[in-house]
Amino acid sequence: MAYQGNNLTTPLHKLYVARGMAGFDTAIDLTSASDAKQRPSTGVLDISRRDIVTPNDAPVIAETSANGLCFMFMGTAAADKDMAWRLLAWKNENGPAEIVAYGTAKTGSQAVVTYPHNGATATNAYWCDTIVITAEYWMKEVEATAAGGNSISKLFFDACGYRYFKMEITTTGDPVTNSAVYYGYF
Repeated sequence: MAYQGNNLTTPLHKLYVARGMAGFDTAIDLTSASDAKQRPSTGVLDISRRDIVTPNDAPVIAETSANGLCFMFMGTAAADKDMAWRLLAWKNENGPAEIVAYGTAKTGSQAVVTYPHNGATATNAYWCDTIVITAEYWMKEVEATAAGGNSISKLFFDACGYRYFKMEITTTGDPVTNSAVYYGYF
């Protein structure tokens, strides 16, 4: 029998930048600045363009191969440092910011040797091995892989037809100095 193709394919790809390495964010005030027209002009991931660092300038159509999203966190300073996170989403053309979920993350001892998007050498950067979801407000489950073990924990969920995502990182506990977030899709 000849190969007929597989309709359940997962695209292979590199890790993309969802949030560039930076200090802490000022959270978007959802009581007064949450409309799509007030969406920040920088630091917002457009999954149709794939990356906040090197966007694709091709025309954007209202369809994307990114259905499931998987986020990986890293922080600088040392292992066992904390950060708080909040993930927001917007529809394709209009609508308010919506909270996908929020929680905390902690760096493990697995060092970031080189940054995935540009191959530059990392210094005192560590992948998070723990992601805790404090609350979620999404249509489908938002999950995190098992905590600890000094591996890399991942936050994952179905994008549910949303196009724009912003990962905000704020301080908590014994905080990281700077942080970045990478993502993949499936």
